[in-house]
Amino acid sequence: MHAVSVLLFTPRGIPLVRDRTKPTPHYWKLPGGKGMPGHDSPAGIAVKKIQKKIGVSLAEGDLTLAHTEDRGDHDFSLFVARLPKVDVVEEKGPDGEEVSFFDPQEMLGMGNLFPNHRPLVQSQLAPHRSR
Repeated sequence: MHAVSVLLFTPRGIPLVRDRTKPTPHYWKLPGGKGMPGHDSPAGIAVKKIQKKIGVSLAEGDLTLAHTEDRGDHDFSLFVARLPKVDVVEEKGPDGEEVSFFDPQEMLGMGNLFPNHRPLVQSQLAPHRSR
C-alpha cells in the first residue's frame, strides 16, 4: 500500500481537508490518500486523490517529491505543488469532508493539524517564512 499527501501552495492558501464523520479528534490534513503499488505510481496516486478530494487538476509533472518513508504497513510520500491560480475547488470532499484554505503561517499555529503532517509541513514552510 502506498499513501500520499500533497502540500499545495495556491494564491488562496494551502488546502486542507477534515473529516468530521471519523472519530475525534477531527484533524485538518493535507489532501491525499492511498493506492496500491503496481496500479499507479505515488505521483499518479497523488494526482488522482487531489482531483477526487478537492477538485483540482494536476499533472504528475506539477509535483515535486519532498519526502518518503516506510511506515511499516505502507510507504508514504509527500509531494509539493505550486499553482499560480485556482479556479474551482470543491467545498466538500466526496465523502463529505470539509475543504478549506489556510495561510501557511496560520497552519503552523493550528492545534488541530494532523500530528503526522506537522513536522512535514514545518520542514516545507521553513523556506517560505521570510516571504
